[in-house]
Amino acid sequence: MQHYSCNLFSHNADFDKIINETKKTFPTAIFEYGLKNEFKIISLTIKSGFLKKDKKLNISYRERLNLSYTLEKNEGPLTSNLMAIKALVESFPSDNRVVKSLLIDKIKTINCEFSIQMVQNSIPEFQQLVKWLAKAMEAIVMVESQIIVSKSDSVHFLDENLDLIIDSKGHNEISELEVKIEQKYLDPIKKVDLPEPEKRKLHSELKLKQYNIKINKELIFDGLNQNTKIRGVTEIAERIVSLALTNLVAFNNISGEQAIKYASKNNLFNFLSPNEIEFLNDPSEKRRQQETWKCESIWVLMWAIKVVEELKMPNEMADLSKIPSSNYPIGSGLDPNMFIRTISTTRTKSEILDAADLYYRMNWAVIDAKANSETIDSINPGIVYERLYTLYWLINHGNALWDDVADQF
Repeated sequence: MQHYSCNLFSHNADFDKIINETKKTFPTAIFEYGLKNEFKIISLTIKSGFLKKDKKLNISYRERLNLSYTLEKNEGPLTSNLMAIKALVESFPSDNRVVKSLLIDKIKTINCEFSIQMVQNSIPEFQQLVKWLAKAMEAIVMVESQIIVSKSDSVHFLDENLDLIIDSKGHNEISELEVKIEQKYLDPIKKVDLPEPEKRKLHSELKLKQYNIKINKELIFDGLNQNTKIRGVTEIAERIVSLALTNLVAFNNISGEQAIKYASKNNLFNFLSPNEIEFLNDPSEKRRQQETWKCESIWVLMWAIKVVEELKMPNEMADLSKIPSSNYPIGSGLDPNMFIRTISTTRTKSEILDAADLYYRMNWAVIDAKANSETIDSINPGIVYERLYTLYWLINHGNALWDDVADQF
């Protein structure tokens, strides 16, 4: 009789979730629970009917003694095992160095291990449970050869969709692997007695680490301190109006002449920068292309006034069509001055400083990659630049006017 077994590893240490998801998969099964050394054991029996043998599966679960997102020292049986697994993966050749590096980073974040064993007569059920729990727990799966979910003839690792991450020969089926770190494991940083800039730096570095972006541990952002003053809500709203108007010209939705007439009719010239007025008077094709990037500035400022929910990783250009027309300053039947008057709140100073620090470090990674003729797959350098430009303006970095922010880079 075949006895299949494989090990799954997850960042989320949640034994109850494993129980609940297993019950969803096999709602009529009989469950028994036990303990063996550091393992919690689930034994389930699936009745097969009259004169048929029952089907049986076991799940063994253990977690770290101290839940974390790093793997810096041996703190018990699971961390010892993870260190061995990390060393094993590091010894593998690789067809994709990025994926291999992400797998190593993901191993460092693992907080629980659970193995699934087929005890008796349950090959389809074994496969079903591995597939279901891998997805539910966002797990990586360590598999030997010659079992039903195998993708290689040697020891190998699968992602939550059971696609091959890497095997001992360096083969893989995927091009990316997400490394998540839950906020609850970051919270201890808040309790550490460090100055706010140091805590902010730690959070930024953790975020970069999740996306395999190079970190400069010595990088200090002098532009962030307790005296940093965020732009006022009215000034932010006025800047959004100016950018929205020039954006329409950049994308050929209206002509420069039409924009000037609109600005005159609505008394907007005081909000426009000298460079923007120059652009509206002579919107050459080259300048249009440059100005299209300012959709990222609009996106960041809309985030600052809480219209955009979050600043996701800068790998795809902002889609302004996702902003409800009722929340946009310019459009059919809309009064840009009414938009300015009705905006009354911004994100906290801490949120804006967090974003500025993160993009400052991303921008360093972009410059470093360019200097070394490398690329960073997880971010777009142009988007990083435009967002940091806007964040610099938001935090009054160098007290620069809008047109002069580039001098701060």
